[in-house]
Amino acid sequence: MDPKLKGRLQFIGIVCIFGLPFILGPIAYKFGWFETAVNNKGTLMSPPVHISDYSVEYHVGAFKEDTTWRLLLNKPRCGDECLDLVNMMANTRQALGREKDRVNVMVWNQQLSDINQKLIASYTDLDIGVVGGVTNELAPAIYIVDTHGNIILKYDIQTSVEEMIAQGRDILKDLKKLLKVSRIG
Repeated sequence: MDPKLKGRLQFIGIVCIFGLPFILGPIAYKFGWFETAVNNKGTLMSPPVHISDYSVEYHVGAFKEDTTWRLLLNKPRCGDECLDLVNMMANTRQALGREKDRVNVMVWNQQLSDINQKLIASYTDLDIGVVGGVTNELAPAIYIVDTHGNIILKYDIQTSVEEMIAQGRDILKDLKKLLKVSRIG
């Protein structure tokens, strides 16, 4: 074989080895030939919804408007299961360690009831705002709200204790990631 031809074939081979990924990558992305990685455990709200879009009357509770992250439980008909859900959210907040001051827990429901009084009495150390009069276009779920009031992640409400524990871990992982990359709140 001619040395010139051999050199050209080697050059073409090297160009193909290094150039082929640059050609195949965008094609594979465009046609969906691979699964995209998902880092968050909750469902991303796209586009994000602002909490001021909802008609909310703030009632009893220590909730204050500030620039902290929020764990929001939206449950229009709040029974005894709310105590378990808020307990899971409070434990998740506590598990943040020194970052826990950057996160508040908030509950939205439609009626002022004994459950609301139990929540306030049980969690005096947390900033829990119990609200009524919610226009419930927002699905019953647990949400992560950023420092600007945008609802960004949604978690479906779990009923069994094991599922709540697993969900608390998922929320904790997402919150840690968000607080790590966030420079505000």
